[in-house]
Amino acid sequence: MRSMLDAPGLSAGVRERAREAALALGERLLHLSRDADPDDPQWTPSRSLAGSAGYALAFFSLGAALQDERFIQAGHAFMRTAARVDDVPREGLFDGISGLRAVAALASGLEPGYAGLVAQCDAFLARRPALACEKPLDFSAFDIISGACGARLARCVNGPAGADEGTAYLLWLLQEPERLACVHPVRGGEPSIDYGVAHGVAGILSTLALTLDDPEPHRMLISRAAHDLALRAEPEGGAIWWPYASTRNEAHMRMAWCYGTPGVAAALYNVGSFLNEESLVSLAVAAIEGLIHTNNADGLIDEPVLCHGTVGNALCVASVAARTGRRTHWQIAQRYVTEALAELASTAWRVYARQDDGNKYETHDFIVGTAGVVTGLLTLTGDCDPAWMRLFGLQPLR
Repeated sequence: MRSMLDAPGLSAGVRERAREAALALGERLLHLSRDADPDDPQWTPSRSLAGSAGYALAFFSLGAALQDERFIQAGHAFMRTAARVDDVPREGLFDGISGLRAVAALASGLEPGYAGLVAQCDAFLARRPALACEKPLDFSAFDIISGACGARLARCVNGPAGADEGTAYLLWLLQEPERLACVHPVRGGEPSIDYGVAHGVAGILSTLALTLDDPEPHRMLISRAAHDLALRAEPEGGAIWWPYASTRNEAHMRMAWCYGTPGVAAALYNVGSFLNEESLVSLAVAAIEGLIHTNNADGLIDEPVLCHGTVGNALCVASVAARTGRRTHWQIAQRYVTEALAELASTAWRVYARQDDGNKYETHDFIVGTAGVVTGLLTLTGDCDPAWMRLFGLQPLR
């Protein structure tokens, strides 16, 4: 295997172990996909990044890394499945047609015919009702998972583009912070402003920073929202923590991509770089540095997955480390990778994620399963195209 990056920042030994783990996981995923029960919710055909399109992305990443045609063909098969789903699609990245659009755009270099699929997805999305500038009922209207952030990131998966209806809506939300106060669709409770990447302010800010090509028309608005998020930081024990939301009552705070310091710090770094504001960059750098004082148990991390696990944390840290070049940042990213590899070895190369009943089950999808772990590991080793990281509001490794 030939690395796309000469020096991705991980040690040679860890890179090799991560490649071996990705191969073992990929072989198992390929085997399971061939015998998949279509009635199993994990394999139900869908367009989304959490379904068929996400499996396609994982197999394309494996094929690129290993130069193995079996994986490439599996990727094409899942793309055909995603394109032929007979339903009324939603718009979201992780639950709708934006996921298919994003993967088709990423795969266009592999198969130029996918450009036509991108155009079809864009035409469908253009026919959807216009986004109304009114207070949303819940986070799914604007978040990365199902809402306007995810759709915008899918459109800009290969780089920034001009402002559009989606960015206008996100900027409108930031004008009055209370417009973002919603009852969480899972946790319930009082309306609150979510601060995380997956569903909240950090995700909106990172989306704008990664997809707009010029900050000037919106500099003051974006800067104000970013500094407000920065003020929510809670230093403790040498680390910097961010609460879930404005009505925090949790005894503990998560340290992950979806919520907490790894994701929020990466988002603030993106915004600080976009606006050329050193104070935001410095806080983000310090927050990443402070992760050396944390452990997974305190950060509510006990899985190797992308959303709220060690591989996702490694990607958040590496996205910043690739730009700062700081040895300590790469050491923290490597710690998360080695912790993920230890967990995977202990489960015989199976990815287990906690479900609603509180128990862990083997999980295969992109956001909390094998497909995402495989792609994340191969990205960290430098063996596949990192552009997909934009879909998580992260700067791709370089």
